[in-house]
Amino acid sequence: MTPEPPKPILRPSRTLPSGTKGPPVDPDEAEKLAALADVVQAATAFEQAVAAAKPMESWRSRPIVLAAIAIPCLAIFLYSQFAQPEWVYGPDAGKVAPAERDAHLRFAMYLVAQRLDAHRAQTGAVPETLLEIGEDWRDIHYSVLSRSEYELRAAPDSSKALVFHSGDDPVAFLGSSRQQLRRGTP
Repeated sequence: MTPEPPKPILRPSRTLPSGTKGPPVDPDEAEKLAALADVVQAATAFEQAVAAAKPMESWRSRPIVLAAIAIPCLAIFLYSQFAQPEWVYGPDAGKVAPAERDAHLRFAMYLVAQRLDAHRAQTGAVPETLLEIGEDWRDIHYSVLSRSEYELRAAPDSSKALVFHSGDDPVAFLGSSRQQLRRGTP
């Protein structure tokens, strides 16, 4: 008796008429075929995308345009660093009139008091520091008197200090500083 040659594994073909079934396919083999088909499809899509892509063009004027923008920016930066003009850094504190400085401090304290009152209304207590509400003022000193009371203190001049207590009326504290600030604004 002669041994029979092994039967070849037949794979399904697209040439089979619909409705006819090919030989049964091993599930692992079907998974491998599906993965291979996905890889071939992705590679084909990638090759088509590469073929359709336009080559990158560089214009000769691009470095000239960038230099034309960068040089004035650099000049303005260097000027503002060395000359420190008022239009960049604001007026020098020594050049501001005491009444105007007082008005600015009163308005800044008014704004800080508004933030503190909003925080107290939201949480029921005042914060320990101004940094907790996102404020940091060099000339305004903040102190907590109790869980719901605070005090703001600033000294525009060495002779008098501005003090705002949490129970004070903020509009009365502002006084005429709003009008003075409006007059000073161009």
